[in-house]
This record gives sequence, structure tokens and C-alpha cells, in this order.
Amino acid sequence: MPYLNSRELVTLVETIQLTSKVIPLMVIISGQNLIEDWFNNLPPSYLLAQSKTGYSNNKLALNFIRYFYKITKGLI
Repeated sequence: MPYLNSRELVTLVETIQLTSKVIPLMVIISGQNLIEDWFNNLPPSYLLAQSKTGYSNNKLALNFIRYFYKITKGLI
């Protein structure tokens, strides 16, 4: 039986365009490093990131804006 306090925070940043097109998620994991084997079942288009808290911060927000622009440029 897992301990009640052994859970980690994961933040998902999702965006949907006006045309109902879903932009692939940004997944923010708490921790220092990401181990690739943990994410084998995620779609390759997801943007993976980490922060100490598992929450977004200024650096991750800017990364998501760049990611969003890359995916949506030319669609309008």
C-alpha cells in the first residue's frame, strides 16, 4: 500500500484553438532530471519539462509560448 504522502505533482498545460484543434500538451514534472524510460507511452509531440515544484515558472512559460508558436505558425 503506497504512502499517502508519496505522490508527486504533475502540471499539464493544454491549449485548444478556436477551430477546436488541440495543441499537444506540455507536461511539467517535479524534480531535477527526466528519465526517458518513464515516458515511453506518451505521444512524441508532448513537450516534457521539469521544475523543482512541478509548477510552471517564467522559463517554462516562455518555452511553452515558443512551442505553441512553432506548432501554430502558418495555421491562421
